[in-house]
Amino acid sequence: MLYLPSLRGAPIAVRYGGVVYVVALGLALAGALRNWRLGLSARIATLGLALNLVAIAVNGGYMPVNGAAMSTVQGATITHGPIISRPHSVTPTSASRAHRRASSS
Repeated sequence: MLYLPSLRGAPIAVRYGGVVYVVALGLALAGALRNWRLGLSARIATLGLALNLVAIAVNGGYMPVNGAAMSTVQGATITHGPIISRPHSVTPTSASRAHRRASSS
């Protein structure tokens, strides 16, 4: 429903799209959990799905994105949900430290 261009802007899709997405991911997670016994690769995939579900649920049904990266890839576009203008790194790399020093000078 949400991936059909003609329905994407429909009022019901705009209003309940995030909820539908979270519920669909929850159902996918339930299915993935049933395959837990299949080994390490199934468990890693299930963990990834669970972490994505948490990030999307916490952000109101939308995956948070970097606005600058989205503009670079898609050009001017309308986005829903939170836009992270400057992502923060928990452990900055030497490249990010050098970038910060260059931009602050």
